[in-house]
Amino acid sequence: FRSGNDVAITQRMASPSLMYRVRNMKQSYCLSYYTGLRRDEVITRKVSSIRFDDGPILIIEEGKTRNAERTIPLFLLLPDDYLAEFMEFVEERRAAGGDHADLFVREDGSPLEAKDFFEDIQDLFVSMGITDYSFHDNRSSFASWFTIRWFKVFHREQLSGKEPFLRFELFSDKYDNRFKQLFFGNFADERDPKDFDHALFVLARLLGHGGPLVTLEEYVHTADWIYYLLHKNHPSNHARITPSQAANFLQTSYSSAYRELKRLDESNFTHDHLLRLQCDYIMRFNNSV
Repeated sequence: FRSGNDVAITQRMASPSLMYRVRNMKQSYCLSYYTGLRRDEVITRKVSSIRFDDGPILIIEEGKTRNAERTIPLFLLLPDDYLAEFMEFVEERRAAGGDHADLFVREDGSPLEAKDFFEDIQDLFVSMGITDYSFHDNRSSFASWFTIRWFKVFHREQLSGKEPFLRFELFSDKYDNRFKQLFFGNFADERDPKDFDHALFVLARLLGHGGPLVTLEEYVHTADWIYYLLHKNHPSNHARITPSQAANFLQTSYSSAYRELKRLDESNFTHDHLLRLQCDYIMRFNNSV
């Protein structure tokens, strides 16, 4: 990785096992980026965590909460090139240590020190001039890209077709068809897949959250843009969302915002109205701290 004209590699990484360590870092980083796994969920994976059900899947059988127990359909989320590379990595680990071996280990097969491992990844980003990166940021990246992919798949007519992200591989028709399967399988419920509620429900399940509130408040950073596009193209200049959904979009305390919006006795809110409410909430919050 280049920083200006210099190649920056920390002293801790400059060792005979550098290439092995870099490969470990790449596989763990990409796995988290494309699936939203927590850092502890990455570092504690066993080879046996990878199984097959219509394609490669990843099983989380334990976690910080019961909601963390879940199945991640790798074949629906990962681009083909990386999925093939990752499965080759898994099979190499299986051949070296068997099904119960740790997926990410040192070159000699000994357990990784999580602290040093994630600091190595952070150092790579520092060498590129990105000093505020945290491995946990991958979960926010996954969540934000997930909602944009949902919008493109289920509300394609709202896009101009010139958006830069449409050039990315995961926005091709091939991956759109796979993405749709997430809304008609084990992760889905009875909601219309075009509803933002449904997107949040599926995303919360993938991230291992108990519900969509934390998912939206802490991880999704594209809700304002999605809301704007839905609002802009609505002929009545109103957004057809409920008070509880409006509270989510306002990014404020769910219970208090919901009660206040409910008292307004409105089923639809104009974009300008919500913006005024948002400013009011922010001002009150600033005055209270």
